[in-house]
Amino acid sequence: MTAMRRIQHTLFLAGIVSLTTLAVYLPALWNGFVEWDDNLYVYDNLNIRSLGPQFIAWAFSPFTDGNWFPLTLISHALDYAVWGLNPFGHHLTNILLHAINTFVVVVLIAKLLAMSKSFRDTSTTATAQGGQISAFPDARAILAAAAVTGALFGLHPLHVESVAWVSERKDLLCGLFFLLSVLSYLDHAAAAGQAAGTQGSSLLAPDRRILFSFGWFLLALLSKPMAVSLPLVLLILDWHPFGRLRSLAAARGAFLEKLPFIGASLAVSMITYLSQRTAGSMEHMDRLSLGTRAMVAAKALLMYLMKMVYPADLSPYYPYPRSASFLSPEYLLSVAAVACIIAGAIAAARKNWLWFAAWGYYLVTLLPVLGIVQVGGQAMADRYTYLPSIAPFLICGLIVARMSFGGPAFRVRTVLVAGAALCAAFVLSIVTVRQIGVWKNGIALWDHIIAKDATHAPVTYVNRGNVRLRAGDIPRALEDFSRAIELNPDYAAALYARGNVYGMTGDLDDAIDDYSRAISADPAFKEALLGRAAAFDARGQTGNALDDYTRAIALDPDDANSYVYRGMTLKKEGLFDRAIEDYSQAIRLDPASFEAYNNRGVAYKHLRMYVQAVEDYNRAIEIAPRSGLAYCNRGIVFGTMGRIDEAVADLTSALHFEPDMVRALLERGSLYARTGRLQMARQDLQEACDRGSSEGCAAIGPQAGHAR
Repeated sequence: MTAMRRIQHTLFLAGIVSLTTLAVYLPALWNGFVEWDDNLYVYDNLNIRSLGPQFIAWAFSPFTDGNWFPLTLISHALDYAVWGLNPFGHHLTNILLHAINTFVVVVLIAKLLAMSKSFRDTSTTATAQGGQISAFPDARAILAAAAVTGALFGLHPLHVESVAWVSERKDLLCGLFFLLSVLSYLDHAAAAGQAAGTQGSSLLAPDRRILFSFGWFLLALLSKPMAVSLPLVLLILDWHPFGRLRSLAAARGAFLEKLPFIGASLAVSMITYLSQRTAGSMEHMDRLSLGTRAMVAAKALLMYLMKMVYPADLSPYYPYPRSASFLSPEYLLSVAAVACIIAGAIAAARKNWLWFAAWGYYLVTLLPVLGIVQVGGQAMADRYTYLPSIAPFLICGLIVARMSFGGPAFRVRTVLVAGAALCAAFVLSIVTVRQIGVWKNGIALWDHIIAKDATHAPVTYVNRGNVRLRAGDIPRALEDFSRAIELNPDYAAALYARGNVYGMTGDLDDAIDDYSRAISADPAFKEALLGRAAAFDARGQTGNALDDYTRAIALDPDDANSYVYRGMTLKKEGLFDRAIEDYSQAIRLDPASFEAYNNRGVAYKHLRMYVQAVEDYNRAIEIAPRSGLAYCNRGIVFGTMGRIDEAVADLTSALHFEPDMVRALLERGSLYARTGRLQMARQDLQEACDRGSSEGCAAIGPQAGHAR
């Protein structure tokens, strides 16, 4: 087969596998968002609603949730610019990215195997050292192995989490650029002399192919920090199949050309570590010993492989075990099994280095998320297998190719193996479609997780409670939060969530009690302090409210909302000068804060600083052009200043945007009465009265008398 025909066949196969993957994932288009990070990154994220310089600066700053993936955030902003908050478009982007990644996997594997075969055929040294990848009889076996690897990658239900969960866009983008970086590196390795002991390109005069590889790598890092493992992956490829590490000089050259990759990995690792530490996402690591984390990591390594072979009992959340002992069978056997796999790979390396290289790739790509540096409360996650699974899938592809081609009667075996492979693909597709349904919406997601959660992790009930609360199902949300507290009486997030429910239903005493318990469990829980401050304020205990607001500000001096909330309490107490100071600080921190401008305008009005009040209302209207409240407030100030026509126009605009705004009806009715338009005044006051305003009802009589 000529090189051109091989490329054509590869692209054709890649297209078929990619389109099949796309078709299987189409049901995800009708999924909604889920209340698990989707709110944080997409539908409640006001930052992505603008693509200006301020958004770019925010995207590249360490993210408040403890993660750093600016390119992924930019992709969400682009989706919002096109689709708004229609989940269909956001899911479409994810599906297309996964289909593209599947296409690239087929091309990458075919190219890698073809190059490996070429190096084996031309390098007697590699053959002598057992470096051959496999004795493929012809290019058909290579295409078969690539197609099977790509099909497993595209159709396996372990990857549903990365595709059907909008927030896991980072997996897909990182995967795309990671694979493209490796593809570019293959070109570099070929240009370096087909593994003939070359020293690699110079740092001062790098090969342009490795520059492309480095560029793709940077994009992968900007999509998700998990790409930090790529320099080790490239060194594994240098070792096998390319054989670029056979001499000290060659190894030094190969290592030196990786220094930019290693430097970028270290920098992103440090940024991610500091972001996670600052956000409090590493609290589990502080109380887990290294031995415990190592045992859980060994079990995860084994469980991932088992789920690749038999994808049953998949769950979006695998809670961290409450205890792990080396003497318990599950961890003792896991450690032993992993040790046996390593020993087997080393033993097999005497004849074929592929097994050890594949295990090395699997291990190093999983290393950032194995929990040695534990982040979050999960022991493992399906999404972590997105890139690492390529190595086991490649082994499967090679086994299928070996069974299909070569030896006597291979044509019969080819038909039988192809039929079995198609049946396996069909079964995987069915399981994948079912798993897509798990991500239908927030309720379906957390119902599934709780049904699978044998340990009953409290966080699962809190998350389902939040979904129910957003849907307005307050009684069942309260049940979930209470259940979480039963499981862990000191769980601050559950206490805070239940406190919010009590506050919404007017049960201020219970709300304050839950907020206080949450603060006792976590003294740095700023949101609980803000919640308790609001409850104190509603109960008239403004001194306590101000104390809590001040504590919250001390914890996070850069949170504009905390200053707004404290300013509102100060304004209620008549401390307008201090309120203005807080609103002004909020504006310095967040120049687009509607609440800060609007409330500062109210404070200026009370101080009879009408010009300043109008300026603030003007800015508030620029920020929120459809806000009836800002128009109403500016109209009131215009009326006080005697600018009646402008006042009436603003109050009319307020009613246009918010027809039920009684305050605007009363104020406009009063202005109509002042200017002798008594019939119009009566209409506004009557409507206000009909909407339950005692002030409007009281004013109707005198105005009606004037009208007669």
